[in-house]
This record gives sequence, C-alpha cells and structure tokens, in this order.
Amino acid sequence: MTHNYNLRNLPQRTLKENENKKENENKNKNENKNKNENNYENENNYENDKINRFFDTYDKYIEKQNSRIEIKLKLLNGNKYDFCVNKNITLKKLYTKIEYLTNINCITFYFVKNHQRFPKFEEIQDWMTINDFNFNLNETNSLYLVLRLGGPMEPFKYIKEDWFKH
Repeated sequence: MTHNYNLRNLPQRTLKENENKKENENKNKNENKNKNENNYENENNYENDKINRFFDTYDKYIEKQNSRIEIKLKLLNGNKYDFCVNKNITLKKLYTKIEYLTNINCITFYFVKNHQRFPKFEEIQDWMTINDFNFNLNETNSLYLVLRLGGPMEPFKYIKEDWFKH
C-alpha cells in the first residue's frame, strides 16, 4: 500500500517550532544514550552473573565428584556390582543399599576389605561412616560380601590403626 502525501497542503513550520523540535530531539538522543549505556551495563552484569553461576555450578560438580567413592562389590558366587556412594554415607545406609542391590537380607552378610572384617549389621554404631574404614577417593575400593552361615564370631572392635596401616 502506498501513501501519497500532498506536500502543498502541509502547514509551514515556523522557525521557533523548528528550534523546539531540535532541542527535543537532542534531549531524546541524550536520554537514549544514557539508556543504552545502562542497558549495556545491565547486559554486562547479566553476562558476568551467568558466567559466575556456571563456574559456581562447575565447582559444586567437581566438589561432588571428589566426595564420591567408587565401590566394587564382589560376591562369592561371582556376581560383581559397581556403584558410587557419598564419602560420608553411614554404614547402615551402605548395608541397606547393598541389600537392595543384591536382594540379600543385610542381617545375613558382612563385608571384608583388605583381610579385615567390617562390623555386622547389628554391631554398627551410628557414628560409623565409610571414611572410618580407609576408603580411597581416587581408587576403586573392593568389598567382599560374605554370607554369615553360623558359628560364633568374636565381636567387632573398631581400632583405627588397623584400618589405616599400609
């Protein structure tokens, strides 16, 4: 669609009106310039916030990865299970997680690591975590699940030096 304007019928502007118009245009330009500068600053702040959030999230991810322990569980029948757990997990939670994985009741087994027996489920105390039993963060840790078939066993005694000697 085209518009045809008849330029002859347009009113003639006075000199004063033209000056006012130029002043208003200059004010608008200055205001727009200030707005653009503010927008640029806001955009920079937004980009910086976005970058900071990315690195914060990445740092949390790395921290989370460093707080995880990889465990390789071996059963006597040859089954193997690989999984990761938080380094601060309690032994009771570990036992229940493995009970869920293997479908073996946690009362009927115990673990052996480096020729040392873990406490049985009923011997676990609330303060016991995986960190108390020398699990390495950067290595794969092997646990052997042993079924309790009966017979007396001496009660578990936690001696820190036994677990952390090399």
